[in-house]
Amino acid sequence: GSSHAQHIHLGTCNAQGPVKYPLDDLVASPAGSAEATTVVQNAEAPPASGWYLNVHLGSSSQIEQNGQPTLYFQPIICADIGK
Repeated sequence: GSSHAQHIHLGTCNAQGPVKYPLDDLVASPAGSAEATTVVQNAEAPPASGWYLNVHLGSSSQIEQNGQPTLYFQPIICADIGK
């Protein structure tokens, strides 16, 4: 299996912005299926548009080194979120 950092960001996949909510890493099975549940305290309801989900190639511990993105930072999934 593999682990993948995931975050809800402000913006859209085409106009990306900062992280709004960090989420627990997505853990995939060797067959490639994955699911994760993260409870975000005091979260706002999603707007009609302006948020997106980004899933990275690597886990939270792999995507940055000394505050700089690594090769594992590469997004593998991006999806706009709306009501």
